[in-house]
Amino acid sequence: MARKKAPATEAALYSPGQVCEITGVSRQVLHNYTVIGLVRPAKRTPTNRRYYDAAALRRVRLVRRMIESGYTLQALREMFPWDR
Repeated sequence: MARKKAPATEAALYSPGQVCEITGVSRQVLHNYTVIGLVRPAKRTPTNRRYYDAAALRRVRLVRRMIESGYTLQALREMFPWDR
């Protein structure tokens, strides 16, 4: 499955659906990464809707590759505290 590339602008914000489409992870996986602190939304609206930036997209891809390489979520949390 070919993944879409994110637009080149660093200031762009992406909805969870866009992040999932671009990175190839499910909404549940993105939610789990967010809840455990591996990915952090760049912005939250007053209604608590999350938006992610290009750095978060890179983080999701990195976490996904590391999990595919055999790392556990717990190991990643310990290795990369990422602004928790």
